[in-house]
Amino acid sequence: MTKIYTCFLLLAISLAACTRHASPAPNPFPGKPSIVGKWTIINVTTYAYDSAGLRNNGVQIYPGQPYYFYQFNADKTWLESLVPDSLSDLGITGTYEVTSDSSFTLTNPKAITPAMPCSILYLSDTTFSFSHQHATAFNGTDSGYIKYVFKLRK
Repeated sequence: MTKIYTCFLLLAISLAACTRHASPAPNPFPGKPSIVGKWTIINVTTYAYDSAGLRNNGVQIYPGQPYYFYQFNADKTWLESLVPDSLSDLGITGTYEVTSDSSFTLTNPKAITPAMPCSILYLSDTTFSFSHQHATAFNGTDSGYIKYVFKLRK
């Protein structure tokens, strides 16, 4: 009986010591494409708005580079890389939450504004476009905002 009890105790201890790995979060919108994956930045278009609307020369298009990308992981973490060395840590990372089929929130605890609401403009299995905006002051006094539109490809 002591041997059975000892074997049972060892089995219980070994099972308790095992860690469970959580399975990746399922796509919150089955049948629709997911943002999970590595997305190369094709270009970023900025729109500068002040109280009068779109500013003169307020639209700028910045081309991507082969090493510019967003990585959205199944564990709801993300990374933005804007440098050739993908191992460099610029602090452009955090977590994300898909809040609807047309929006998600990027959270970066190191940012001035940690939570950034984003709009999904287009999403397929190979193309992803989203936008977000930041408040700003033009010329140091004119309040407004800049809207960023990212065009990405898998």
